[in-house]
Amino acid sequence: MLIVEDNYLLASTLIDVLAELGYTPVDCEGSFRGAMAAAETATYELAVVEVNLKGESAFPILDKLRPRGIPYILATCDARADIPAIYSSAPFIRKPYDVEQLRKAIIECTSGQA
Repeated sequence: MLIVEDNYLLASTLIDVLAELGYTPVDCEGSFRGAMAAAETATYELAVVEVNLKGESAFPILDKLRPRGIPYILATCDARADIPAIYSSAPFIRKPYDVEQLRKAIIECTSGQA
């Protein structure tokens, strides 16, 4: 699993929440550059991607994951309405992370149903 989160404390919280759900993150990237490199080369069963990485849009990262068939969950403080239409069908979680909200998003992302 790939985690893309630029805030160390939120990334740690997300790792803890995922552990509660039985998932072990494989890679945790906090920068746009690192996340792009990971999205281009590594294989993941799932990615949780913060939409705004220190002011830089993470949408190009999603553009790398999508053709490789890697499902992703959008994580943000923004409203769903702020997400471009091309990405709006992806599961969406609001920060701060909630175990139940994340569980539902993972189910939706991996099986197509919530």
